[in-house]
Amino acid sequence: MELTYSQSQRQTQTQKQVLSQKQQLGLNYLSGSVADISELLNKEYEENPFLEIQYPNINRVEIIGDIFNQEVVSDVSLEEYLKRQITEQYRDTLLRRVMLSFISLLDEQGYLKLEDEAAFCQAEGISKVQLIDALTLFQQLDPAGIGARSLQESLLLQCERDDFAPNAAYYVLENAFDELSTQKWQAVASKCNISLAEVQEIRDYLKQFTANVAGAFRVSERMGIIPEVKITAVGDSLSVTSLKGNLPQLVIDERYLRELSELKNADTLAYLKRKTTLIHQLNEALERRVRTVEKITRVIADYQKNFFLNKTDQLLPLTQRDLAVRLEVNDSTISRAVNDKYIDTPRGVFELKHFFVAATFGDEVTTTDTLEQKLLAIIAAEDKLKPLSDALIQAKLEADGMSVARRTVVKYRQKLNIPASTKRKRLN
Repeated sequence: MELTYSQSQRQTQTQKQVLSQKQQLGLNYLSGSVADISELLNKEYEENPFLEIQYPNINRVEIIGDIFNQEVVSDVSLEEYLKRQITEQYRDTLLRRVMLSFISLLDEQGYLKLEDEAAFCQAEGISKVQLIDALTLFQQLDPAGIGARSLQESLLLQCERDDFAPNAAYYVLENAFDELSTQKWQAVASKCNISLAEVQEIRDYLKQFTANVAGAFRVSERMGIIPEVKITAVGDSLSVTSLKGNLPQLVIDERYLRELSELKNADTLAYLKRKTTLIHQLNEALERRVRTVEKITRVIADYQKNFFLNKTDQLLPLTQRDLAVRLEVNDSTISRAVNDKYIDTPRGVFELKHFFVAATFGDEVTTTDTLEQKLLAIIAAEDKLKPLSDALIQAKLEADGMSVARRTVVKYRQKLNIPASTKRKRLN
């Protein structure tokens, strides 16, 4: 009896260990992006001589959908873009070589970090005059503002390129930048001998400029985004298709497997079984990922149908908990399944978790979309000479039946890039 019990116990433990390994693989390969999956598989490849990985040849997404806007990311790096301009526009001279050297001295925002001009001139074998000549040419490249050594210089470079700039804009930037930066509007008007109305016009005009001229050249940040599901509009209906081909495919190296199998060694055969079983389990884990993400997308497509058909910009309330109940799975499964996953839709490419937007305000359940739209409408209608404080915005939202905390108003105002009331105030 003792022996029988011991054997039974070992069998039970073994079954639990196999199940645990399967579950762990399932969790690991459900979470994260396609790039994360590839990284996990590369580690498996190093440890499993029978594993072959077939990576798909796909075009990575460069336009990321958002509820209110789309962000376009350049398909070339800033370095490549500048090099192309320099080599195409200028002959191979000393000045061109100096301009090419400037590229490596740019920071992430496109500013030139030239700490020691004398040392740079000595290293490049040029005079101070030649340095200025090279810099002048470099600052004429696109994007406007590239190679500036300060925010003031960047704005001046952007302003001088614009034929529609207000008459006094460049003069104000050049002569009253400190007063402009500290919002001393009357001081700007007095120093530059212009009216407050002209100051207001210049202030509004400068909002179109950016302190980060390199911001559009962030290839590396977006190149890893690969959609896993596609929603297609077919008339007044939606079709959901899993983009399984965007995931790596796993196969067993049958030739090598046959070679070792012929050895008929017990230890070798046990090793072969462990490694090939693991490959089958990896394939099962990837299949479960595909099925789970597709199921979630089908529910979202059904729930947010009018949004995908472009009949509304509003999203209906939907939480991860709602989805978990509907699909009869654990909340943590939904959380893992939507993390770092992207879907291709008729309205652009979106992160999957973007569609869980429900928020509760008092007794009314309202999407964050609705709150943001209300906030935008209230600020658009405010008296620009006496803009509303966050507390007054909160009161107006409450009057519309949306009971929110003031800190919530601040959070969403900042999310929409709307400045505080003191900075929204106009002068006339």
